[in-house]
Order: sequence, then C-alpha cells, then structure tokens
Amino acid sequence: MKQDLFTSIKRLGARTKWLRRISISVFLVGLLLSLTARIGVARGGNNVPLFVTLGFIGYILIISSAAILLLHLLKVWSARFEV
Repeated sequence: MKQDLFTSIKRLGARTKWLRRISISVFLVGLLLSLTARIGVARGGNNVPLFVTLGFIGYILIISSAAILLLHLLKVWSARFEV
C-alpha cells in the first residue's frame, strides 16, 4: 500500500505542475506583502493602516494558496483511491 501511495504521489506531480506554480507564486506574493507590512509597522511611519491592510491581504494570499493546493490534491487522490 505504501509503495502504491508513493508512486501515485510522483505521478500526481506531473499533472499538478501548473497548479503548484500558481500556488507557489501566490504564496510568495503574500509573503512579500506581509513582510512589507511588518517592516512598515516596525518603522512606525505615517501610513500604518495601509501597512496593516497590506499584511492582511498577504496573510489571506498565503492561506488561500495553501488551501487551493491541498484541496486539489485531495480531489485527485480521492479520484485515484476509492475507499
């Protein structure tokens, strides 16, 4: 069973290549936004509410990219392995 699962994960990698690229790029954009917000708040500039909003958007992008990737993998796995 374990070998079947590992070989299927390797095969899944070829089909989800575009989705992984999109998820990783959205994750990186979210990471950059949240880091920009963290630096802006730490410096204590005049536009603190703007930086807080950017950080919130960054966190939403990070969570969304992880959720999209995991939901797609669950969908593919459930189609391959019937319980």
